[in-house]
Amino acid sequence: MPPIVHSGTPDGTLISFLAIVKEDNGKRARVSNTALVSEFDFISPPSVVPPPVTPPSVRISDVDGNGQSDALTDGLLILRFLFGVTGPALTEGSIGAGSSMNSADISAFLTTNSVRLDVDDNGTNNALTDGLLIIHYLFGLRGTALISGAVGSGATRTTASELHD
Repeated sequence: MPPIVHSGTPDGTLISFLAIVKEDNGKRARVSNTALVSEFDFISPPSVVPPPVTPPSVRISDVDGNGQSDALTDGLLILRFLFGVTGPALTEGSIGAGSSMNSADISAFLTTNSVRLDVDDNGTNNALTDGLLIIHYLFGLRGTALISGAVGSGATRTTASELHD
């Protein structure tokens, strides 16, 4: 598979991509969604490869906008939000260093993106399932440790690879 660099909106919609395509004859070309810059001739246009699916917990894991995804700040903010905590109590002692967001900003961000917090895809945002999965992920747990005791009833994403890959 060719190496792909892509960027998109927070909801995962593809804005741009770049793929380095190596043809069978060993020739390479740079391909993007806006231009084809080729060092060589193509018999047919190259295929567009979509970006990989990113789990919702990864897309919104930097809740406080400080450029870092951290279990003790971002994860705690998500967990509190899923437990229904609002106002200053939502963010008290949980905003990471370097963040310019306040409690209202973070609450608005989480409310706007709340559909992405259902990481096990059972149709319900739940602190004891989705929140725990997100915290596990942000603490670096993978495999069985990621999902152990944390997948909700009726979930369609039930394996570590479905939640992580």
